[in-house]
Amino acid sequence: MNGGGKVTSLLASRQTPVMTMSRGDEEDGPILRHHQRYGATEAPEQGSVESGRGAEDDVIEGVAMIPSYRLLVALIAQLGLVGSFASQSIMGASLLTMVGNVTNATSDTQWHYPWDTKTQTWILAVFFSGYYVIQIPAGLMTHRVGGKRVAVWGAVSLAVLQGVSIYVPRFGPSPFLVTMALAGVANGCMYVPLLDVLARWVPPQESSTLVNLAVSGVGIGIAFVYGLSAFTSELQLFGGWPFNFMALGVLLLVFAVLLWVLVSDKPEQCAFISAKERHYIISSQKRHNPANQSSNVTGYCGVPWRQIVTSGPVLAIAASQFGTDWIQYFFMTLFPLYLKHARGMHTATVSRSPSVTLTLESNMAI
Repeated sequence: MNGGGKVTSLLASRQTPVMTMSRGDEEDGPILRHHQRYGATEAPEQGSVESGRGAEDDVIEGVAMIPSYRLLVALIAQLGLVGSFASQSIMGASLLTMVGNVTNATSDTQWHYPWDTKTQTWILAVFFSGYYVIQIPAGLMTHRVGGKRVAVWGAVSLAVLQGVSIYVPRFGPSPFLVTMALAGVANGCMYVPLLDVLARWVPPQESSTLVNLAVSGVGIGIAFVYGLSAFTSELQLFGGWPFNFMALGVLLLVFAVLLWVLVSDKPEQCAFISAKERHYIISSQKRHNPANQSSNVTGYCGVPWRQIVTSGPVLAIAASQFGTDWIQYFFMTLFPLYLKHARGMHTATVSRSPSVTLTLESNMAI
C-alpha cells in the first residue's frame, strides 16, 4: 500500500462523530442527521467544549511537538513501516542474487537455486496475495484487541519467517512458496494496526507532520532493502541474500520490542507520557469531534456501507489508489527481474534504480 491517500482516509474515519438513530430519524439516514445536528443553523455555543474555544486553550497551545512522546510514537511507527515495506521489497531484490547461475567465483553455491522465471513470479505473487487477503481481517482484529497487539504479532511472526526463509528453499520451491504466503499474511498485520495507533495518538492539527513522518518509512524501507541487497551481493556477506533476511529479522524484532514496551493503544493507557501531553492529545481530539462531548449522543449507528460503496469520490480514490499500488509494486517486484533478464543489467544497478525517487517523494510532504 502506498501511504498518503490511505492514511488520510483512515484518520478521517477514526475521527468521525458517533451518532444514534431515533425512531423519527430512521428514514433520514446518518448523513442528514449529522448535518441537522451540526449544521450552520445549530452551531455550538461559543466558549463551550464543542466550539473548541474553552479555557483550556492555553494549556493545549503550550505543549511542544519537539521533544514529545507523540513524536516518539510516530518514529517507532516509522521504524515499523520501514520493516514492513522492506519485507515487501526483499524478495524482488533478493531473487536477483539467489536464483540463476553463479558467475562470481567467491559466491557460495549453497545459497543459489536454479528456479525459472515462472517460479520466481509465483514466489512474488503468493507473498502479496497473503498481504492483501489479510487486510480486512487485520482491521477487524485491530478493532477487537487493539492495534499494538496486532502489529507486534505481525512483526514477530514476520521476523521468524524471514529467518526460516533462509533455509526453506533447500527443500524446493513449494515449501518456500508456503513460507512466503505466510510472510505476506504476517506483513499485512502491520500497516493498518500502526495507522490505528497513530490515529489515537496524533492531534488533528499535527496529523500532516507526524503521520507523514511515520509514512516516510515506506520509501525508506524500500531504499534500505535495495541498497542492502546491492551491498551484500557485491561483498557476498553470509552468501549474499541470506544476510538481507537476517538483518531485516533483527530490525523487526527491535521494532516489536520498542512498540510493546513504549507504546500503548491510547495515550490514556500509557504510563510514560506526561499528564500535560496526555491532556493535550485527548482534548485536541475531542474538540475536533464535538459530537463525542454531547451527552445526548450514546451508542453507535453503524457504518453506512451503501453510501460508501456508491459514493463517486470514494470510488475515484479507490481507482486512483489501485493504479498507484499497481505501479509501485511493479517497480518493487517484476521490474528488477525484467531489467536483469531482458536488459542484462547488473544486480547492483538494478537494485539502486527504483527506490531513490520514491524515498525523496515520500519525505517531501513532511
